[in-house]
Amino acid sequence: MSREYLKELEVLTDSLTKRTEILSSVLDSCDIGTWTWTPAHDTMKWDKAMLGIFEKEAKCVQDFIDCIHEDDKERVVAAVQESLSAKVPYDITYRINTAAGIKIIHARGRVVFEEKEPTRFIGVCVEKWSQ
Repeated sequence: MSREYLKELEVLTDSLTKRTEILSSVLDSCDIGTWTWTPAHDTMKWDKAMLGIFEKEAKCVQDFIDCIHEDDKERVVAAVQESLSAKVPYDITYRINTAAGIKIIHARGRVVFEEKEPTRFIGVCVEKWSQ
């Protein structure tokens, strides 16, 4: 590898690190949680804010669905399916059940496709209100 290439790589890495720090700071200050679902392996990854909002961890999509208020489950599952099949953004408000009571959540996300297959479903979540 040439010195120029290594220098450019170092500059790009520094820039990415700074941008990541800024994004993390913004998300933390707004109490916005981030999530990633990998459909092929049915694995969920939630950041610290998501764990705080939901008051538990979801390791798979069923764990997430189990948190949703019974009256909202069908609508949330339909929105997820629509995002996967119609390739439309995910944008929904729903209720979750927690030990502290019912919380109203707003979530937005999108599916990342590679070779026409959904590889990741990524998004953000914010608590709008709790009872």
